[in-house]
Amino acid sequence: MSGGERPQALAKRGNGPHGVSHMNIGSFKSTNGQLLGSIATAHIDLPRLGLRPVESDSDKAPAFEIMALNVARRWVQIGALWEQTSNSSGEVFYQGRFDDPSLTAPVQVMLFRTDDETETYNVVWNRPLPRRENLDGSRQGRGRRTIDDGFGTGNADANGQMVEEGATDADAIPPMTPTRRRKSETTADETVAA
Repeated sequence: MSGGERPQALAKRGNGPHGVSHMNIGSFKSTNGQLLGSIATAHIDLPRLGLRPVESDSDKAPAFEIMALNVARRWVQIGALWEQTSNSSGEVFYQGRFDDPSLTAPVQVMLFRTDDETETYNVVWNRPLPRRENLDGSRQGRGRRTIDDGFGTGNADANGQMVEEGATDADAIPPMTPTRRRKSETTADETVAA
């Protein structure tokens, strides 16, 4: 969350941290003691979903299994949600994903409570940031750099615009130094000239 923003405000407004737009793609509401809802996008239409509470002693177990009513009218599990707590507000929300062989990739979702009386939740989707790969092939997290990697602060501001003020020679990439070649590495032209 950014700047102390409440998750509930994100679900209502549709904007997330760093100006990334979140989309409300569905909702769940308590009906006869069950959380039932739907999710719809341009290519996904899941009109009948349910959240089944998970009973487990494990701290790593999800809070809910996401269940879908399939074309044969059977409930099948398509995902799971884990309980999370906002660092800034302490508000509880649910984060997880659903997947199906017909989808090209899992869909990451978050559920934010919008009404305490009716136990209503908005389903929010946002595209995950791509992982970055380091020069040595290791992977870097999806977040912004927070450690000094020896490359300095760069020459672009937070919006990606070039910043030339304050640039120094210390920020420049040093030129390559010539290397000595072994005698066996001389070219045919150098051998003829000698």
